[in-house]
Formats: sequence, C-alpha cells, structure tokens
Amino acid sequence: MDCMKKEDLRLLPSGTGACPFAAPAARRAEAEVSASRPEKLAKDHEAGEAALAALTAGDAPAFQKALLALKESVVWMGNVNAEVERPSKKAKAEEEPREAPLLAGPSPVSSERDAAEDDEEEDAAEAAAARQQAQENLSKPPKKGIVRYTFRDEGLLGVRLSRDVPPWILEVREGTLSYRKNPRVPVGGVVIAINGYDLSSKENPSAIKALAKRPVVLDVDWPIDIPMPAASSA
Repeated sequence: MDCMKKEDLRLLPSGTGACPFAAPAARRAEAEVSASRPEKLAKDHEAGEAALAALTAGDAPAFQKALLALKESVVWMGNVNAEVERPSKKAKAEEEPREAPLLAGPSPVSSERDAAEDDEEEDAAEAAAARQQAQENLSKPPKKGIVRYTFRDEGLLGVRLSRDVPPWILEVREGTLSYRKNPRVPVGGVVIAINGYDLSSKENPSAIKALAKRPVVLDVDWPIDIPMPAASSA
C-alpha cells in the first residue's frame, strides 16, 4: 500500500456494487410511499368494483374504462395497515339464526329415581296399613276354634313349621316354651297369625322372623282331632 497513490486508494475495486444501505432521503421516500399504500389500495378496490359492476350490467364502455384504471394499479404485498370495518359481536349475534331451545325430557336416571321413590312410598303405606290391621286384630278376642298364645319370656320357642300358607305345626320340642304352655301348643295346629299379622292368605316372611323376638303372639287354629281346650288364650 506504500507504493499506491492516493488517487488509487479512492477508487473502488472492480465488481463492487452500490451500497445496500439506503440514504436517509431514500428511506423517507419509501416511508411516504408506504403511507400512501392504503389510499392506493382503496382506489384500486373502487376501480375493481366498478369494473365488476359494469361487467355484470353488460356496459362494455364502462368496463373498458375501468380496465384502463386497473392497468396502473399495483398489488401491494406485506403488512398493510388498512382499517377494515368489522361487525361487532352484538351485530354478529343478531345475524346468526337462533336455534329453538331443546325441550329436555326427564332423564332415565331421574325417572328410575322417581319410580323407586314411588315404590318406597307405596311400600311404606302398605306397611302402615298392615301394622294398623295387626293391632286391631290383637285388640279383639280370638275367634271360635282359635287359641292365642303369648310368649314373653326369653328362650327357645320350640316349634317347627311347614312351608304351607298358612304354616302347619309339625313338631313341638320337649322342654321348650311351647311345650310348657298350658294348654300345650298342639302338633297339627295351623298358625293363622303372628303378632296380629294374618298368614291365612299369603306368606309374610317378616312375621315369621318375629318368632325369634319377644314378646310374640301366635294365633293357632286348633286341630279337629284334639279336644278343644276351655281357655282361648295361654
């Protein structure tokens, strides 16, 4: 470089292009052009709408005029901050068709729950009616041919019943409460009621279970092959 002249140092090497960085004036010009892009877009949009309207109406001269205006139009690509009128959420909601509300029927779960509750209410009503009838039966003296046995003491009752409706007395074990009664509970008798609950027409498992509790009351239809005792209760 010591051998080079100052004039040679000022010359650019061969193949060197222009500076890629624009001067401040060039940047300002580009900014002005960018600022005018929305207006240019609006004018081009109007020209396009005019051309489309003329084409739809079949107006050839107007269409040719609009085409001439569109020849000088420029399609801008990039970030153009043109404001577009957007419908508000309220207007959009008003434009959308409203669907009729669905009429929700009872769900299967709620229907099953309601049916179960109805069954429980019916069972409770039947149980209350049966309890009241049993109390009325106990308040009345036993009918003719019936002996009413009342067991208050704890211990083995000692009777074996059949599965018939009403159940027959198949066995009375020696030394048990039934055996020590006077008159003794007869083998071959028929238990027609327990604690006032009637067993003559239908089976009553809850009444049968009451045999293990105290007190318990048995109405026994006396067998015809054994002499009827004078007492109707024991």
